Amino acid sequence: MLRLLLWISVCGLSFSGWTTPEWSTLRTAHFNVHFTDGHDAWAQSAAQELEQVRQFILTQQNRSLPAIADVVVFDPIHGANGFALPSTDSPLMALFTTPPQSDTVISNSRGWQQLLILHEYVHLVHLSQPSRNRWRQRIRNSWDLYDLNEATMPRWVAEGYATLLESKMTGRGRLYDNFSEAILTRFAQQGALPTYRQLNGADERYLSNTMAYLLGGRFLAWLEKNYSEQTLDAVWVRMQAVKKRRFQDAFTGVFGQPAERLYHRFIAEYTYHSMQQERAEPKLDDTVWMKADFSAHSPALSPNKSLLALVERNAQGAVYLNVYANEDNAQAAKEFASEQQQVLARDEQDIVDKAPEVFHRERQYQLPSRNHESIRYPQWLDDSTLLFVSGVKEHVNDHHVSGELFRWSLNSNTLTQLTTGASIRRFTVGKKSKYVYAEQARYGYSDLVSIHLSPQHITPLTAHQLGEVYDFPTLSHSEHALAYLKTGLNRHWQLIVRRIDNGIEYEVPMPAGYQYVAHPQWHPDDGSIVFIAGVDGDIDMYSYEFETEKLTKLTKGQQVVGYPTFLDDDTLLFLSTNAQGVELRVISTYVGHEVQAVNIKSGLKSSQMNTTQKHTRYLPEAQIYEPDHPKLPYDIWQQSSSLALGVQYNSASSSLIHVGVKGSDFLEQLSWQVGLVQDTAATKLSGYFADIHYEDKGVKWQGKVFDVAHRPHNEGGSELVHEQQREGGFVQLSNTLTYSRWAFKGQLAAHISDLEHRYVDQRARWLRVGAAYRWSDDQQDFALANAMSWHWYEGEIGEHVWQGYDVAAHISGKVAHIPWYIQTKQMLRQGSNLQLGGFVTPILDNNIEANQVFIPELALSSRQGKHYQQFGAGVSWRVNKPWLYYHQHHLDNEVLGNSYGFQFTTFIEKSSWLGRFAPAGVSDLRIDLGLGRVSGRFLENENRVWLGVWYDQK
Repeated sequence: MLRLLLWISVCGLSFSGWTTPEWSTLRTAHFNVHFTDGHDAWAQSAAQELEQVRQFILTQQNRSLPAIADVVVFDPIHGANGFALPSTDSPLMALFTTPPQSDTVISNSRGWQQLLILHEYVHLVHLSQPSRNRWRQRIRNSWDLYDLNEATMPRWVAEGYATLLESKMTGRGRLYDNFSEAILTRFAQQGALPTYRQLNGADERYLSNTMAYLLGGRFLAWLEKNYSEQTLDAVWVRMQAVKKRRFQDAFTGVFGQPAERLYHRFIAEYTYHSMQQERAEPKLDDTVWMKADFSAHSPALSPNKSLLALVERNAQGAVYLNVYANEDNAQAAKEFASEQQQVLARDEQDIVDKAPEVFHRERQYQLPSRNHESIRYPQWLDDSTLLFVSGVKEHVNDHHVSGELFRWSLNSNTLTQLTTGASIRRFTVGKKSKYVYAEQARYGYSDLVSIHLSPQHITPLTAHQLGEVYDFPTLSHSEHALAYLKTGLNRHWQLIVRRIDNGIEYEVPMPAGYQYVAHPQWHPDDGSIVFIAGVDGDIDMYSYEFETEKLTKLTKGQQVVGYPTFLDDDTLLFLSTNAQGVELRVISTYVGHEVQAVNIKSGLKSSQMNTTQKHTRYLPEAQIYEPDHPKLPYDIWQQSSSLALGVQYNSASSSLIHVGVKGSDFLEQLSWQVGLVQDTAATKLSGYFADIHYEDKGVKWQGKVFDVAHRPHNEGGSELVHEQQREGGFVQLSNTLTYSRWAFKGQLAAHISDLEHRYVDQRARWLRVGAAYRWSDDQQDFALANAMSWHWYEGEIGEHVWQGYDVAAHISGKVAHIPWYIQTKQMLRQGSNLQLGGFVTPILDNNIEANQVFIPELALSSRQGKHYQQFGAGVSWRVNKPWLYYHQHHLDNEVLGNSYGFQFTTFIEKSSWLGRFAPAGVSDLRIDLGLGRVSGRFLENENRVWLGVWYDQK
């Protein structure tokens, strides 16, 4: 056995560096910037931008952070994003380095790095201001959970204010973005702007989560315009006053009216102006081609024009790549007519349904997104084969997702991954040359590349330079030219056409005063190119003819248009956004009128463009800064700590109060907790503990010391009524390896303690070796997963030697979005007894008491035996909701009883972003809720209730 344990520990170490990157740190006067290899240049520039933004906001608002902020620079989703966690003593910013694409609401910026840092830093400064009540502030300084709670505001307020300042301080951003304005105008014209209570989002309305930014920022700007900047600022001052106020009280006290009432007025004015604009717009001569169920993007017409591929997302977030027939759905029309005839046959005086504008196209094929991997940018390779990009976690760096190219063969429904480590986004396929041209986004850089697929060879086509971003590479039909979009620091997006043979580039003229440009599409004869551009808050479709140098505007602001696609030489299919989702519509290319164009050689700076902004206090122009700080190894000894308070109540056992201190470094590589747990009755369970965890290169070390007193009552005929005192220690080494949908874990643990039981002192020792695996396959509306674990024990208590094993199996899944599980576990001991009942606490778990079977419906240690079996199942109505469960318990080959009811457990795991980067007093937080009933031949029929809010450092 000892040889086996040694072999497992060596194996754990040998694989230790497989999935964990090396972290480094840059230290400035007010920030610690942490980053992984590859992000050095982005992080160095960010470190200086952070200090500049801080100084600018300090000058403008006389506010700064009261503590040094930790900043993490990484690329976890291969997309543009970021977040901030406010705190008066442990503020955090997370910066995702991949820049935004041209057709997003965050594309209008001087530079992604400056916009992102400004937005997230405003969050911290806005929400992390210390209270002027010294007692409340002392609690905030010592208790992270309380600190985070005090820093929260309604989501629309937090995001709206950061959006307001990102625009006021740069002259760009979402407040002055044509795309954002066009969306809100369209919603207003439909009477569909969110109510005040809907403004925070988090529901299933279309674009609901973006409204906190787009509309929240505009509402705050309206308040500043109609009252003053100082009046709005007074709200934030009042929220940190000696007198405790939440947002609504602070707002009403300054403005004299609730925010909801003023929001109604703002919406009325915004809707009025939007309706005035609609009256001035001519009717667009277009027709509906198909209505998507909710959201849709990236339409692609097959080479023979018989099929249309479309990425769609429903209101619940499920993503599918659907392929539709490019012809009217005659069968659906026939079935509709038949249904109406049947209605009239039953009632001649009835009035039948009005036929829809168009019947939904017949879906020929469907590919669901699997395992939370995206499906993006489909392109046809031939009439039966699609290529698309999906995000794949890199094996060498589980903090980085790489966009890889996949092939979907429709006839056989098979998927093949074509690239590895390519990190691409939008692409175009050379069907003649067999090359793929794509934008490669990695470590904050964006480059145009050509990819030879077999064997894989990637060739850069552009200079490797931070701040420059490329998008929408689109080959002409002859494959002689490549059109693409490009932007640089302090510039707007440009549309460029590049000759494949000699590399000569031509900048396509844009409409005068433009700001937004996206979705270029070649005409079938390559003589012109169609694209989307934004001017003065409208998003329109334009066509540029190369020979005549004529720029034609095809629409006049009537709709939010996108993704033009030629159905034939004279007909364009395009996507139209409205409050219900996305429609596919058709327009003739013969409509439109010629407009003034500007030649944008070398790209116009934002100061030369019409951006409608009026504020003059701007940050300096964006730039990429040269390295100015030494690169230091990440230091795990830079620790922060917090009070760790918890409570647990169990009607079958006891009520516990937890008091302790918890600490960690920023990345939670070294974390610890010391605490005292006391039963409120002072008679059942109490003790103290110290827990330490260390993770390095994938290997996790855990140690624990404890002193536990267990004094159970004789409740309901309990078999174990003897007082017990245990003090000792525990160590464990484990390693988890992940590959694709599989995860494998090995574990080695040892325990030693002194046990005082029945007035006899004994030394207890045991060794544990374990292995586990899990596998999952999530296809959104259907999912299946299974997991198994096995542990072997060898131990002794005094002169008695014991051994045993634990085996558990768990199968779970979803059917029609309904989650379910089936599970079984078995525990066997020889030479010792298992003790049944109770619940897991920091001073009583299977690392302290290996022979405890935790069943919250039973009193602590209320039954004992040598062989325990459990069979159970559960179902819920949605993921992350309470379970309706049933468990059957067997002891020594007899049915002990049944337990059933509702239970819910959630916790902030270290594997999540929040758990990994949150302050020490927030990570590892666990919440347990349960309402159950226990019954059976050997158990009393009783209802049980349990709940807990505590820290579980697994």
